[in-house]
Amino acid sequence: MDLPITGYAKQLSVAPGETVEFAVSTVASGFDARLVKLHRDPALFEPVGSDVDGRYPGMVQPIRMGSHAMLARPSVDWPTDLVLSLHLCPTIVRSERQGVLTSGPDHGLFVEAGRIVARGGSAELRSDVALQPNHWYRIVLSVGRPTRLEVTPLDDRETGGSVETAADFEAIRAEGFRLSGWWDGEATVNCLDGKIARPAIRSGTLGPVAQWDMSWHVETARIVDVVGGGGELRLVQHPRRAVTGPAWDGTAHDPRQQPSHYDATAFHSDDLTDAGWATTLSWKVPATFASGVYALEISTADGSDHLPFLVAPGSGRAKPRCAFLAPTFSYLAYGNERHWWHMPDVEARTGKPVEQSVTPAELWAAGHGMLSPYDRHRDGTGCTHASWLHPIVNFRAGYRHPYIGGPHQLSADLMILDWLEGIGEPVDVVTDHDLHVRGAEALQGYAVVMTGSHPEYVSAAVLDALDAFNRRGGGLMYLGGNGFYGAVSTYPNEPHVMELRRGHSGGSHWKSPAGEAHHASTGELGGKWKLRDRSAHRLFGVGTASVTFNRGSPYLRTAASRDPACAWVFDGVEGDAIDTESCVLGQPAGFEYDRMERGLGTPADSICLAVARFDPPVTEYLLDDWRWTGSLGENRADLVLIPGHGRRGDVFSVGSVAWTGCLLTDGGNNKVATITRNVLRRFAGRGGGGG
Repeated sequence: MDLPITGYAKQLSVAPGETVEFAVSTVASGFDARLVKLHRDPALFEPVGSDVDGRYPGMVQPIRMGSHAMLARPSVDWPTDLVLSLHLCPTIVRSERQGVLTSGPDHGLFVEAGRIVARGGSAELRSDVALQPNHWYRIVLSVGRPTRLEVTPLDDRETGGSVETAADFEAIRAEGFRLSGWWDGEATVNCLDGKIARPAIRSGTLGPVAQWDMSWHVETARIVDVVGGGGELRLVQHPRRAVTGPAWDGTAHDPRQQPSHYDATAFHSDDLTDAGWATTLSWKVPATFASGVYALEISTADGSDHLPFLVAPGSGRAKPRCAFLAPTFSYLAYGNERHWWHMPDVEARTGKPVEQSVTPAELWAAGHGMLSPYDRHRDGTGCTHASWLHPIVNFRAGYRHPYIGGPHQLSADLMILDWLEGIGEPVDVVTDHDLHVRGAEALQGYAVVMTGSHPEYVSAAVLDALDAFNRRGGGLMYLGGNGFYGAVSTYPNEPHVMELRRGHSGGSHWKSPAGEAHHASTGELGGKWKLRDRSAHRLFGVGTASVTFNRGSPYLRTAASRDPACAWVFDGVEGDAIDTESCVLGQPAGFEYDRMERGLGTPADSICLAVARFDPPVTEYLLDDWRWTGSLGENRADLVLIPGHGRRGDVFSVGSVAWTGCLLTDGGNNKVATITRNVLRRFAGRGGGGG
């Protein structure tokens, strides 16, 4: 299925004076474009009136997936009496032919229907050894008279074998060389699902030609040739590095401890971190342009789309008191997610079959095999990478998540920005990526920082920046739930690629394979921040408790909330129940929610202002924090205030993803909006934040 039109912005965030490029694909001969400021509903988009507005020629740009390696620079051709060797661990047995080490569709080593096949022009050798998924094999192809193919299992319970041919066998060439897949003249196709380790080429007469060591520089896209005759390889579409190789025996779980145990690369036929689309048009952001969330709206006679991007605060201008921290890492983590499509109760929750509850754009992305870090590759392993250099079809204003029946991620956070505009509160938009690169400097001059509704994934640099901001007197408003929960990182030379490894105690989506919990990009341990003693409780007072997809719950005020020191939070709110209707599961506490937990770091002076309780039967799971704290926590959400002390600023945490879904109820005249406004105005008036 083709979409009438779609695309992506090649820069997720830009500052005034910088240029944002847009890649567009359409089946139409031309399309119209205009720049707009985003709001929660596409009907509310504001035309900006820019010099990028106009009519442009259309073209179809394909999605080509699959990770592979190629020579970084042209190489002199290799001798013809070559011996090719490598270790291979197929991760799934598929009927179609996949390239392993090739220089075209008819030259090199392939795997087909669970057998190794060697091709040398018109000559072919087919091994009788049946490859088992997740087992290692040493493969050697010696080109000569005769040409010999040997397949040797590393598991001594399996039997290897060899085959020979006296036919003329054409050796692989440097031109078109690939690890995983083969070059068909236009693209690399039929990429491998499996691991490759220790690939090497030598000449029978001249000796070693190339020997690539995959344990070096795993934070890069480089594979070094330690011999030097073959040349360095460049990885494309980010196969997974820092993965266990044939020598791994469980004695090391960090690649830095035993690099030789991690001399492999895991390729996938559905890896995608850069669609590689040509730039269709670009726009230089004016020096005086206001910070916010914008998009290029593109349309044809048959359909339309909008391509979001964020504009960071410009330099040399007065800053408002408030900054909104856009959770761009979480936007990427959930980008094109479809793991929930296969839940057994999905039709009961959405009221219709999946293909009718999702958008045509989501069906298009799924049809092309696009994944999020919530999904699994074709071989069953978890997808560990996300990037903005391809269409992210649920990264759109107005998007409604069918399983929760409401907005999520960007579409939910636009409600916060619309609410702020409605109450006349100026705000700059800062991103996770800004904090990741610039640290607390990106928050200099603000009095208060507000989070999005579901800032689940952050890097260590983001946590450091927020902590430093708060230590300098800045106020923090955590307006969501399940936040600051999972660790992510980016690659030093490729900041558009985010890495997410769930570790061995991840959620139900997938867990990292044994020995592969450490990030390739940074070397740090992946998974939950609480396993690294950096639970959200320490900074925000609350952390993830549980999740429900049923109707949420109201909050009820506690006796502590009557203390004059914090009663101001509820000025203008009548009654004990905070029961405003939310567009996310109906009540302020819902979807994913947080609670206090002293054993996980909730500060002693944290004040629980209100509590929402849930019955265990209505939740999907109750996180077993007793493994860390010694007791099973209650199934509840907590509204928390941590008063500032010393140079520390105040912290306010709402403990629920559904909270901000109430802000615009009844035109913003409601209890949740009143409480949030009270806190914002108090925090913004304190001064000193980050300054």
